[in-house]
This record gives sequence, structure tokens and C-alpha cells, in this order.
Amino acid sequence: MKSALLILVCFFSVKLINSQCIPDPNLFPPNASFDASPDTIDNLPCGLPGFDYETVIHINIPSEIDGTVPGTQIPITVMIDSARVTGVSGLPFGFSNTSNAPVWLGGTVGCLDLQGQTAVEGSYDLSVSISVDYTVDVPFVGTQTGVLDTSFTGYTLIIDQGCSTVGSELLSLVNAQSLFFPNPTSGLIKFNRDVDFISVYDFTGKLIFTRENLKFNEELNLPLNSGVYIVESLKAGKISTYKLVVR
Repeated sequence: MKSALLILVCFFSVKLINSQCIPDPNLFPPNASFDASPDTIDNLPCGLPGFDYETVIHINIPSEIDGTVPGTQIPITVMIDSARVTGVSGLPFGFSNTSNAPVWLGGTVGCLDLQGQTAVEGSYDLSVSISVDYTVDVPFVGTQTGVLDTSFTGYTLIIDQGCSTVGSELLSLVNAQSLFFPNPTSGLIKFNRDVDFISVYDFTGKLIFTRENLKFNEELNLPLNSGVYIVESLKAGKISTYKLVVR
């Protein structure tokens, strides 16, 4: 795991975006049913046109769900054998999706990495299609197997030049502050949480500054001239994008 993270950090520093996400089972309560994080209320981080974008959707696959025999009130338990992503519709041109595994077993958490770059501003409505293999013991009939096609809808990816927040990531921070403060800044910033790695780019996409292993409450004096910059942060395999203003 440690070597994999080091490789990912190296890829990040040269702006390669074909990283593999890492599922986080702590995002869901015990015995959760089919669910996704972030949900469609928090939704996805926005992105800047012409810049690399990456975000992760975590999906909980339950081991079983309760139901009834169609047309009756007879209860049955449907065992979830496995699930897999069959597609993501609505992504901008130049974007792709990659899951951490070809198949997710029932009772596990999987993740889906959305990444790419587009110069076209807009609001993109996404739908994540999933195919579920199940087994069920039907009274008086016997064991049945089948495939259920379902989807997560309601996600919106916004690509906009005014993007300066990180969507659901930002909402989880105290007082809705960003990853760091103040912003705008004269160059000195302080971090609200631990970060594995940051890269700072100017608006032409040129890499200006990098730093590893930043800690909560750590101060960092950025050697930057006045202007607008893009900060990409890496934490637990997830890359998020922020706008930084230096005065």
C-alpha cells in the first residue's frame, strides 16, 4: 500500500491522472443498502476548463436486501453476489471513468474515478449505470439467480472558469472554509487538515510549486507573485482542485 501511494504521488507530480481510487468503507453506516458518496445533495466538485479534473464516487454494495415475491406479500432476502459499473453517461468529451476493480463483491465498497480535461464550460448531468448479480430463494419455487440493472442519477459536473470550491469536500469543512486560509492571501496560508501532497499551477498550467506531507494547522509560505493560481491536493488517493488568489 505504501509503495502504491508513493507511485501515485510521483504520477500526480507530473500531472498524470490515470490513478486508481481507493474505496473508503467508513463513508457508510453498518448494514447500509445501495448508496453512494458523495450523494447528489453534496454532489461533485466543480472543475476549471482546460485543467485536469479528477474526483471519486464511492459506492456501497450490500450483501443482501429485503424484498417480497412479486405480486405477493411473501418476504424474501435477495443475496447480492456482485456488482459492476457498466457505464457513466453524460461525461464531457475527453473524460473517462475507471473503477478500482472489474467486479465488486456483495458486502463491500467500491469506488469510481472520474477524470479528464475539457475546455468547454457547462453543466453535465451524469448517470452511473450498475449491473447487479443476485441469488434469491423463492418459497415453493427454489433458488433463482438473475441480473438487475440499476443506476445512480442526479449527479452534476460543472465546468466553469469561476470554479473556486471543491463541492462536497468543501461542505464538510468547519465554517465552510477551504482547504487552507486565508484566501486571498499575501502568500502565507494555513491548512485545515492533513494533505499528502499539493501542487500549485499558474493559469497557463505551468507547475510552480509542490510540497508533501502537510499537517493540520501547518503554515506554508508560498513563493508566489500576485495573481490567480490553481492548487491541486492529494489525500487518500483523491485529487481535489482549488483556486488561490495571491495579492
